[in-house]
Amino acid sequence: MRYNPDPQQYRGAQRTPAARPVEAPRYITPTARLAERLHWLKLRWFSGGCLLGLLVGVLLTLGASILAVTTIPAVSQFIRPDPDVVVTISEGYLNREATRMVGEGFPTGVEAVTLKTVSLDVAPDNRLSMSPTFNVDVGFFNFDVPTEVDNQIATQGGEVAITMVGNPRLGQLTVPINMLPFDLEGRIREAVDSVNNDIVSAELNDALVNGFKEGEFTVESVTTNESGITIRLRARS
Repeated sequence: MRYNPDPQQYRGAQRTPAARPVEAPRYITPTARLAERLHWLKLRWFSGGCLLGLLVGVLLTLGASILAVTTIPAVSQFIRPDPDVVVTISEGYLNREATRMVGEGFPTGVEAVTLKTVSLDVAPDNRLSMSPTFNVDVGFFNFDVPTEVDNQIATQGGEVAITMVGNPRLGQLTVPINMLPFDLEGRIREAVDSVNNDIVSAELNDALVNGFKEGEFTVESVTTNESGITIRLRARS
């Protein structure tokens, strides 16, 4: 007789799970550990470099903005973008008119000093170099004084003004300066001021007056380049 076990008696029995194999701990070699640390160091250096570059860029932008705010307004106050009239006077015209006004000799108003010739050289940054030759005739002395002068062109009181920068530089003289019974350098300086006011500035302002109704416009700004002078005018309201 065959024995048949009753399956009901095994229904409540629990199965014992199979044992899992135990994994051995992963061994990291010193070389791999060093490589991992170097990798993190590179990431930190890269991130720090990016942040530093961003910070430098922000600072440079702020610096440029500050410079723009401090410098551009001064220029914009000097040169407005929309003048009513713009007049350009060439260097050649200035020299021709100066030669015409000097003629055979221009009295400077300074005792014993007469202007014989003058040439003008316009340069950027409102610079005007002048090379006058004066004749000094006093007592037993009669000689020429070649001179070099640096001038600055600007606006003053709604007109063009010429101002000497530094002192006039005297050329080679035929008479020792210490033998003269007067201050030659002082007289030449006065004579240069006279030429600036009575010839150069007068010619520029007269050209504006002759081209327009007198008093209708005022000089707003003056700029120069190698070829001439540009004058911006504003109509009087």
